Amino acid sequence: MHKIFPIILLLIISCSNQNSITIDSLASPRGLFSMNNGNILVSEVAAGRIIEWDPNSGSFEVLLDDLPYTEKGPESVPAGVSAALYLDGWIYFVVGEHRAKGFREIYKAEKNSQPLPMTGQDIQALEPPNRITNPYDIAAAPQGGFFVSDSGRDAVWHISEEGIIKDYKLFTSYSYTLDDASVIQLDVVPTGIEVGTDNALYVASLTGYPFPRGGSHIYRLQDLNGDGDALDLGESSIFATGFSAATDLAFDNEGSLFVTEFSSNMKILSESEYDRTSEFRGQLVKWQNGLIEVQMTDLISPTAVIVTESGKIYVSEEFAGKVTEVKR
Repeated sequence: MHKIFPIILLLIISCSNQNSITIDSLASPRGLFSMNNGNILVSEVAAGRIIEWDPNSGSFEVLLDDLPYTEKGPESVPAGVSAALYLDGWIYFVVGEHRAKGFREIYKAEKNSQPLPMTGQDIQALEPPNRITNPYDIAAAPQGGFFVSDSGRDAVWHISEEGIIKDYKLFTSYSYTLDDASVIQLDVVPTGIEVGTDNALYVASLTGYPFPRGGSHIYRLQDLNGDGDALDLGESSIFATGFSAATDLAFDNEGSLFVTEFSSNMKILSESEYDRTSEFRGQLVKWQNGLIEVQMTDLISPTAVIVTESGKIYVSEEFAGKVTEVKR
């Protein structure tokens, strides 16, 4: 999976525009997590830190700092903490793709404490002993433990509290017919994940090159026979179609699905080594009953979306270094 992450300082501003910039000048904000107290966890890839931000007051607190990150990961772009969640007094987070000590791992930590690696990944900064390569997102599993999407393995893992990794879903390529009637094989590159009210796991996806418009799907996974995975017949299905470069998803209280799409033209963007993200911008769309409605355009590399308990929608624009509130 290809991503770009800028490195800039932290400031906070607010605007009165229809879609207001809420936090600006972040260091590659990607993962967002809505906390029970109304605050939001923001994962900064290129700063190696996780902050807790109060959207009402505008104040924030650094919960974890000095996390693994590099300014030049795969394809010479930053890599680091990709997503985080808060559960029972612990912060759980994933550190993404880079062949170095501390990367490709799932961590747990209390506030301002030393993070504890959960699976023993990359202890000597050599080839990792486990299967995790590029963890993108993390979600608490209803049966305990955690789901982790892995964009490098085209897989979703279940990871127990003890750090045991189990295949939950291994995606395979599929045939896709292009506009010129030629048929190609597309990968399923899982990105953002969320557990629905039905306890199923919903997975956004990219396709890989040439990133055909409308070629990305949202998948629904659920372990129906209690064996701890969604590998069996009938346990995985395509839930929604027609997306382009889907990077994350979130449901509101009415069951509407919101999806971030990284770029209006991923093919050209990838061919330019992602130097034209401000030209080929992304968007936020709403899917409901098979219909897709654009909610916000002009987003620069949107990589996460959350809907808070109060119904507010926030989107991270990773390459722009900001988090934006989307006005309904």
